[in-house]
Amino acid sequence: MDNKPDRIIRDAECQHITGLKNAQRYKMEAAGLFPLRRRITERLSGYSLHEVQAWVDEQLANAPKIEYVRDESGKVRRTA
Repeated sequence: MDNKPDRIIRDAECQHITGLKNAQRYKMEAAGLFPLRRRITERLSGYSLHEVQAWVDEQLANAPKIEYVRDESGKVRRTA
C-alpha cells in the first residue's frame, strides 16, 4: 500500500473503483466478502479507501485471465 493517508470514500467513488453497484456491494458486505462501511455521522457512511483498494488488488491477483483462441474452424472463442 502507498504512504498516502487513508480517506473515506462514498458509494459513487466506491462503485467507480470496484465496478460494483450498491446493492451488490451491500450483499457482499453482509456475506463478509467486501470491506464494511464506516459510520461517519448518524446518517452518513463510507468506505476506507485503503480497504477497498486492498480488496480490488486481491481480486485482481486471484482472478483468472480470459484468453482467446482460434478453434479448428477459425472462429475465435473464449477459453474461460
